[in-house]
Amino acid sequence: MMSGILKEFYYGNLESQLRLIRGKSKLEEEIQLQNEAEVQLLQTLQDDEKAWFTKYIDTTHKINDASLLDCFLVGFRLGSKFTYDTFVSEEAPFSDFSID
Repeated sequence: MMSGILKEFYYGNLESQLRLIRGKSKLEEEIQLQNEAEVQLLQTLQDDEKAWFTKYIDTTHKINDASLLDCFLVGFRLGSKFTYDTFVSEEAPFSDFSID
């Protein structure tokens, strides 16, 4: 019988990034300020400046996406190493004292 999480993973039903921002949080305030600043900038910039600003925003998103993926992979690998060390590796400074 397939494990619940493995079945969900197989069918593509796991979405680790799908999260909501809590209302009235500091993050929500910062996002609102960022949105307001973007609207103000786009209203005051000339067309060629808007194009550069849009390019800046797009490349910033791409860099952030790559960085977030890297952090996810590094964290996942670290967790896997903890799991391996806990359940598979028996390396320790002392050997178990067992009566056979």
